[in-house]
Amino acid sequence: MTNRTVALVAASLSALLLASCRHEQPPQLAPVWEDKDHSTIRWIPNSVADLMSPEGTFIRASIESWRAAQTARGEGVEAIRSGGYPGFEHAFNNAWKPEQVGGTVRLRDTGVGTLYYEIVELRHEDDHYTAGVCTYPSQTASQQADGQFISNGSADLGYGWRLTFGPDRKLSGETQHPPLSNQKGAAKRPVDNVFGTWVILQSDPSATDLPQCNKLAPGTPTNWPKPYVRADSPPTLPPAPGWPEGSKA
Repeated sequence: MTNRTVALVAASLSALLLASCRHEQPPQLAPVWEDKDHSTIRWIPNSVADLMSPEGTFIRASIESWRAAQTARGEGVEAIRSGGYPGFEHAFNNAWKPEQVGGTVRLRDTGVGTLYYEIVELRHEDDHYTAGVCTYPSQTASQQADGQFISNGSADLGYGWRLTFGPDRKLSGETQHPPLSNQKGAAKRPVDNVFGTWVILQSDPSATDLPQCNKLAPGTPTNWPKPYVRADSPPTLPPAPGWPEGSKA
């Protein structure tokens, strides 16, 4: 590069900097948060675990709260607090760094349809449990600006989630109490703290040791293309087993 070229480049950069200083753009306002997740959650019954047991309640509430915290208002602990179910901030137990969970997902389009989960493994070891949970997303979609619904079709296979949990080891025995049992109803989320004093000890939302999860959600044909664009929404079914409406306190 010649001295003349260097001088021209330097002059050009100086001109650009001057122009940007003279025509500064007004500061951009932070986008207003909007809840764009309009999907529902259904748990597939499996003889491995009773969804109405305290363990079943904790698994359901933890995974649903984790997912809700990812798209919630704010970041880190703020999103965990605002998006998670009552008591999730304690149950979360910093199993991950809060900033790696809370507010980490921002949906551009509205999410619709039904997300399915299934507990396929549950082990009781000493004072804690380890669950293997499958997530089946193929009956969910995003509604685009033109009104069409898009998904990954039949390529959207399920995946695994490992969750280890149990009583909070920092609390004394007399202050411990288990999660609530028999939690079901028409509500999408509970009003009360259903976690008890139990906490998450380890969480792996993308576990690779659950091959039984590699299948489609109920009602998904095997021949949908990727991407799958359609005019009609996948069914957004009522939550199952859902949560009680109103407080029991």
